[in-house]
Amino acid sequence: MLHIDSFTLDLQARGRSDRTVKTYRDAVAWFAGEHLLIGGEPNAIAMNLDDPTAHQVPADASEQGRAAAEWALDQVGKPYVWGGTGPHGFDCSGLTMKAWEAAGVAIPRVTTDQVNFGTSATLDELAPGDLLFYDTGGPGDPPAPVTVYVGDGQMVNVPSTGKNIRVEPVDGPYYSTRFMSAVRPG
Repeated sequence: MLHIDSFTLDLQARGRSDRTVKTYRDAVAWFAGEHLLIGGEPNAIAMNLDDPTAHQVPADASEQGRAAAEWALDQVGKPYVWGGTGPHGFDCSGLTMKAWEAAGVAIPRVTTDQVNFGTSATLDELAPGDLLFYDTGGPGDPPAPVTVYVGDGQMVNVPSTGKNIRVEPVDGPYYSTRFMSAVRPG
């Protein structure tokens, strides 16, 4: 039994180190080995990588947006690979390029070209398959990285070296303050 901020939450890891649960006020609790992380670093906010039903693309998505989002979700758990375009690992723009390729749309390879390809969208207008661009202060000109919106406030993110592709909330504490723009290819 865990008591947090005036509410009680019963959690059982059942020997699994990747179990996530949504808690009161949409906080995310994540078992990391023997530790339970709640919110905090973006690494702690991820969906259960082993559960194929952890996220479903909304039924009202466009055909191409759905195809891109579902393809991106199928890559969850694969590693970040600098310059990677699959099939065993990706960088952020390699994943977005291949996701839209799976939807039948050719988009540029690099983030700085992808940001100018398609129709601009606001955060309030996001639809599955939309590309979200951020400025995380990395080397080179922004934007970097780019993610794929998959619906219900979630995005597929290819974080960085040593980390795996994962699903994260668009309004998570790290990325929400670094958002630059969104584009709808197709």
